[in-house]
Amino acid sequence: MKVLISIMVIFLISLSSCKKYDQPAYDGINCSGNCFILIGQIIDTPTTAKLSDVELKFYLSPREMLSRPEYLGVTKTNSNGEYKFQFDATNFTDSNSHNLFYITHNMTEYFCFEPTSTKAGYFNLTSSNVNIPFIQNFTFFKKAKLKVHFKSQQIFPYDFFDFMYGFGKTNFGIAFNGHRYIDTTITFITAGDIRAFINWGPGYYGSNMHYDTIIIPTSSEQIYNVNP
Repeated sequence: MKVLISIMVIFLISLSSCKKYDQPAYDGINCSGNCFILIGQIIDTPTTAKLSDVELKFYLSPREMLSRPEYLGVTKTNSNGEYKFQFDATNFTDSNSHNLFYITHNMTEYFCFEPTSTKAGYFNLTSSNVNIPFIQNFTFFKKAKLKVHFKSQQIFPYDFFDFMYGFGKTNFGIAFNGHRYIDTTITFITAGDIRAFINWGPGYYGSNMHYDTIIIPTSSEQIYNVNP
């Protein structure tokens, strides 16, 4: 019976903790005195359209190892893609405080800077930002799939084989160990409807690198063959 009671207590504590984590600390609207004021705009690429009704959630990164992030609150973009979220800065202006914040979004068909993540951005806030609008505009990319088939015709003679692709200011890639056959397919999430730049070849041997470009329509998949 004592064991059952202990289990129930632990369960209720865990449930209370989860409920607290899911509840926003601020409403993002009402703030007086010392406030952090976050504003910006969400823009589609490549159309430059302003994205409305995007839900943005604001978090404080964990201050200690194994602790959970603090959920600050949520807002949505207006018809012009603009957002505003403000909250009390009192607890975050200590010079010894760890104040790394981040934003997530709910647009499953888009990504911001990490193709497999819903994070829109990271930022730091200090006492110098109090009551001064902190402007962050985010460029969102529509998702597409780049399916790369790597197949060597013989044992690859170099130590490494690199494949890189990039769009905008973002680059991703993968490296294989050499001196073996390569025959595998890897799917990458990339940006749709814009030109992606591809380069591949033996690592550290720039003269033998291959360069190409590709445009994949949004929400579609395209196969790209690499034969080192």
